[in-house]
Amino acid sequence: MFGFVMIIIAIGSNLPHPEFGAPMDVCNAAVGAVGDIGCRILQRSRWFLSAPVPVSEQPDFVNGVISVRTALK
Repeated sequence: MFGFVMIIIAIGSNLPHPEFGAPMDVCNAAVGAVGDIGCRILQRSRWFLSAPVPVSEQPDFVNGVISVRTALK
């Protein structure tokens, strides 16, 4: 018998992607991809901007989390 599992997934990006665009668009694409593989997205946080750690010349990150329910193994 297969049951459902709830999973929390952290998502983040700080660089643009040639196909998906700016970091926030990359994160939104990741949320969509998780939904496309058989996971039901239950909740999504707002996007947060955070500086890289350790401090560097890199651009800020866009970060967030989603909770999903899935029967995937």
